[in-house]
Amino acid sequence: MALFPAYAAANLTEVTKTEAENVLENMKLSFSTSSNVPETTNVEERSTKSKKKHKLKKYKHKEKSKSNKQKDCTESLAKNNPDADDGFYEDRSRVLEFFNVKRIARPSAPKYKLKGTIGSVPYNKKMKTFKRYYHYILERNVYGSDSEEDIEKKDDRFMNKKDEVASPNMQSVQEEEEMKKLTEFYNRSLDEEPNNVSIWLKYCDFQNTVFQFEKNFKKGSIAKGLRVTAERQLSILDKALQLNPNNEELLRRRLDIAVGVYPSDELQSYMENLVEKEQSNIILWQGYIEATQCSMSHCTTPAVLNKYIKCLQTLHILRRNAKLDKAILEENILRILFQCGLFLKQSGLFEQLWTLLRLYLELNLSANFDIHSTFKENQLLELEELVLTSQLPIHELWLRIEKLREASHWVPLREECEDPQRIVFPEDVSELIHPITMPGNTLKLTVTILTLLKIPLLPGRHTAMKKFGIDYVPWSLDSIESLLGVYLPMYPINLKNELLSSLDRLSVGPQFLRTFPGQEEYLQFVQKVVNLCIDNLESGEKNAVCIWWMRFIRVLMVIEKRKILVLSDAFKKQLKADMKNLLKANSTNTILFQEYALVEFAQGNFQAAEKVLKTALSMCRDENTICSIVRSLIEISLSNNCETASIMEYFSSLISGSSEVIKAEFQERKVEAPDNYTNSSHQFLPDYYVDWTICHAWFVYFTESTAACLKVVEEAMIGESDWRREILQEFFVAVLYKDCTEKPGSNFFPALDKAVIKGIEEFPNNLFFLNVLAEVQQLHMCSGQPWWKIRTALMKTGHSLPSLFLILITQQRIDSVTEGWVDTITGQIVTQDNGQKNRLLALFKELTKSDMCTRRCGLVWRLYLQFLYSNYESKICRDAYYLAVEECPWLKALYIDAAIYIPEELSQIQDLIIEKQLRIHVTPEELEVLRK
Repeated sequence: MALFPAYAAANLTEVTKTEAENVLENMKLSFSTSSNVPETTNVEERSTKSKKKHKLKKYKHKEKSKSNKQKDCTESLAKNNPDADDGFYEDRSRVLEFFNVKRIARPSAPKYKLKGTIGSVPYNKKMKTFKRYYHYILERNVYGSDSEEDIEKKDDRFMNKKDEVASPNMQSVQEEEEMKKLTEFYNRSLDEEPNNVSIWLKYCDFQNTVFQFEKNFKKGSIAKGLRVTAERQLSILDKALQLNPNNEELLRRRLDIAVGVYPSDELQSYMENLVEKEQSNIILWQGYIEATQCSMSHCTTPAVLNKYIKCLQTLHILRRNAKLDKAILEENILRILFQCGLFLKQSGLFEQLWTLLRLYLELNLSANFDIHSTFKENQLLELEELVLTSQLPIHELWLRIEKLREASHWVPLREECEDPQRIVFPEDVSELIHPITMPGNTLKLTVTILTLLKIPLLPGRHTAMKKFGIDYVPWSLDSIESLLGVYLPMYPINLKNELLSSLDRLSVGPQFLRTFPGQEEYLQFVQKVVNLCIDNLESGEKNAVCIWWMRFIRVLMVIEKRKILVLSDAFKKQLKADMKNLLKANSTNTILFQEYALVEFAQGNFQAAEKVLKTALSMCRDENTICSIVRSLIEISLSNNCETASIMEYFSSLISGSSEVIKAEFQERKVEAPDNYTNSSHQFLPDYYVDWTICHAWFVYFTESTAACLKVVEEAMIGESDWRREILQEFFVAVLYKDCTEKPGSNFFPALDKAVIKGIEEFPNNLFFLNVLAEVQQLHMCSGQPWWKIRTALMKTGHSLPSLFLILITQQRIDSVTEGWVDTITGQIVTQDNGQKNRLLALFKELTKSDMCTRRCGLVWRLYLQFLYSNYESKICRDAYYLAVEECPWLKALYIDAAIYIPEELSQIQDLIIEKQLRIHVTPEELEVLRK
């Protein structure tokens, strides 16, 4: 017996005639005509009915033609099928016509609406067919290198295609045609402009669009597709480098693509082959070293240091045999030294780091830098005894003792010690030591060493970081000392600088920010190193380091005044005495007196600062220095809210006469100052062209208007070098910010947003621009520039610092909500903002992806773990922790954080520290002995 009656011939007769008649009668009733409806004499109704009838006939005619086609197709199949019987046959071939659905004509087809709720709000919406849009957005992003006219034409074409309804097959054909056209466009553009790096990079990015198309419309493994896409991109970049050799952007992109797609073994082989071909290429060496350092399976301290030794020795041999590129090769040696020092510092090997830096200083500055720590070991033993008798859990005991020893042990010992890692001999690092011989590189060496000792580069400008070779390394941010430049007052505006107030707990020892054992002792140690460097440097370089050190003291005074740093009165007196000794040793250097006056002003002593500046102005005869001192007098007076009349008197120090005479002199006098960007010391010294322009702009600000002041600055920036434009752009932003905060009703807020974003895009590591952006976001909150625009602008820079500030800005918004926002409807205090937390979580996930430079930034991972630990369950935090360790296997701070986030797995983490041969101050076995 058949399963369905229709397939059994015997059962066909069981369907009675009565049942068939009933079915037909019901169908007639369901689709009965409107013959019973009374006729009307209304002409409009008749015409409407006739139109509907005409449409219905046309539709039925179409349906009839379709059914006839299907009938002919069925009959032809039945004829070709010998097994067909009574209209039944086996469907052995694919017929696309059977996929057509016979629809009901409009008068009979029901009209329906979609009803539902969004939360508790009901909505009623008609069903509407629309086409997905993401392919067109993806395509439009490709045309970034076109002219505006071409972009408009292509955008118009895509917008017109948006409303078309096409089947998937038709859509794939259209997409493929577009891909061919775009490929032809790029090939033609690159033939015409082979040296245009921007087009090469965009063509490389276009391969991701091709991959998306192949993933959507073609079959295949996604992993294989990613590998094929990466090989295409590498092939394009190799061809681009043949036409544009040693281009840094192309080399960085090739390195990033290789890191993202190759396994660690293949990546090391790939980078080793590239290094063998181009031994002088610093970018390839950095990638080759990072292939080992950033690999969880290959990263150990000896393996990574061997790569640094090989790199430095190769560069030294090339420099010795070279005739023309000695300066470039020596700068590359300093860049690798900075990266090697970062590795030692972040691995916790501070004794080994100081031994390396001391030998470099003694070899190149000819002085004895054998400095001992003033921290008393008896004090450390007493503190450890208190911890051990506190009955804390084992993971908490290990964490506290490890941090105590980390904060107090940074200078190696010469005698025998229970801790063998505290004993470091010069022979242990001798293969990393090479002489620095080129003029001007001694200051670069000093800046590299002091930066590794946690003195931030002040002021924090992008061009200065680039000049000293410390701008590249994306994993250089592991603690907050390098961000302290946001606290250096530079212009007469009030920046609250609350971004870093809660990050001092992320500092890594030895440190000087937290009130912790060894804090002041480490500052004294750094002070001795700086003084020895000053005594052994030449005049211009000596002045630069003196100014840098005084600016650092000013930052310490600012954060101490804001209760972020706590220093004893005795130590503050010691710092002040040190500054006075510098002034006595350089009594003719009025620039140092200017910096001393700014330190006094940072402590709140306006009258003392003004007196020192006026005295320095009366003693000075150099026109450059006079202009800088007058600028400082104007700006501290503005910060102190002095009257305009008293400020105007300072302009007579530059140009004697009435206001009209001063105005005429400013307008007629053209300043032509030499561009000293090639001189490294000039990064810390005042520049006559910049100071004269700013004084002129302030004069116009007081006598005319803010708009006229901004116009002066804009005209001065035209055609200038990068570092001058960066300073003038800072002043431009400062004037806009001052006007917006003092006159909230002004129309300069859009101009301020635009100027800040422009400054960050051109100078992404500039701390002033990033700090102003954070303040503007705090002022605007819900208004101002949309979040997606800020996020796009900062993330596309390709640097870790702007991405880090994105995190800090979002965290600042969350903190401002938790401090006590009030709901205007309910009147209740808002304790949390889930929207901002979700935004921050999405941002962390984006920044830690494999194709982002921040995936190896230790501070980003530590902030991510802190955020997860405070807001989510432990399993999520644990998974993120192991991802962080896999990306940054050399970062000791992450291993220490395991005692906080996953204390139950601390023993495995300690074994991992020992396996990687990182610095561990107290082993589990020693801790067990101490507990007894």
